[in-house]
Amino acid sequence: MPKLRPWYQVVTPRDDLRGNHPLDAPEFAVHLDHILDKRAHGG
Repeated sequence: MPKLRPWYQVVTPRDDLRGNHPLDAPEFAVHLDHILDKRAHGG
């Protein structure tokens, strides 16, 4: 099995996440029912 790279070597976080700004929890919330019935969308 190949070794997985750390997430920070695979993706670059948005500027607001890298800038040590306070996070708004609802922005990162997921409605699991939206995922199950395929209504969820990517940001």
